Amino acid sequence: MYEQVCEDGLHGLNSGFQKTGQYGFTGVSRTFVEEMYNPGTPIWEEDWDVLLILDACRVDLMREVVDEYDFLPAADDLETRWSIGSMSLDWMHRTFASKHESHVSETAYVSGNAFTKDDVFEVEPAHLDEVWRYAWDEKVNTICPRSMTDRAIDTWRSPPLGRH
Repeated sequence: MYEQVCEDGLHGLNSGFQKTGQYGFTGVSRTFVEEMYNPGTPIWEEDWDVLLILDACRVDLMREVVDEYDFLPAADDLETRWSIGSMSLDWMHRTFASKHESHVSETAYVSGNAFTKDDVFEVEPAHLDEVWRYAWDEKVNTICPRSMTDRAIDTWRSPPLGRH
């Protein structure tokens, strides 16, 4: 609102109120829909020792190439889950929430996602490796798979922290 009034004077009040209303409505509706109707399952409700989350991985495309890799299950055997967040930031807020403290506090989290800088943890994991901070590749404008793989394997081989 302040920026709009500075830009447009009193005329900015009208558009400022409109934008504020839109953002408020969007935020409230998004929160309501995600909290009330999100079919996702928290990762803590699953049985795992090492969990690999492929952010923004399309299952349909993975099924197309899965037969090229011996270490992956057959396309028909790939398991999927609904996420508890509509985007990474939402997922992190809900996953590292205080209601999951007993699980989070014994988890090592290796992340290539820069959202970890945005105060997403109500409860800090036992170990946090923010690979994006030191392995960002400027040529491809992301983190290369090898960097993530190496850090995840190194963390897995480190003294046990519980779940990984």
